[in-house]
Amino acid sequence: ITTEKMPLSLEVKGGEIAQVSIGITQSCRMTGRLALRQPDSAANVRVEKKQDQAKEFSLKGLEGSGDKDKSALKLVNILVEISRSGESIRQVTDGEGRFSFYDLRPGEWMVRVADDNLPTYHYVEKKSYPVELKSGEDRDLVIQVLPRMRKIQMIDEGKIK
Repeated sequence: ITTEKMPLSLEVKGGEIAQVSIGITQSCRMTGRLALRQPDSAANVRVEKKQDQAKEFSLKGLEGSGDKDKSALKLVNILVEISRSGESIRQVTDGEGRFSFYDLRPGEWMVRVADDNLPTYHYVEKKSYPVELKSGEDRDLVIQVLPRMRKIQMIDEGKIK
């Protein structure tokens, strides 16, 4: 791969000779995957009641009781971008949340994940991931996708039978 982004601009005036040196180096590869970090299934939830009284209960055994089963959450078709000054390449994740960028120039790159297609109530652990690639290097990156903690307000009390 060339060391500089192509096409290269060159201005040649009539009657002059112009010479250009084009450097060549081994390309780099950046692969990775998005990993869904599951919350602790036995997590305790704090419920706030009137006059600052609090009660705790366990969610153990309630997995899959919501609209979507946790196992149904997929990290597919999520936009991942790798960029640096003047260059930007985008890919979408496959059915297993994997992405890959080939034929990259060595140097400093920034990897970002668009949160538009993430599962509802989830976010990426960090906004961006700086990566330094050396000539010929293959690098793998795991990006954590976390569930967003939500505040639940209990409107009325009752008993579950």
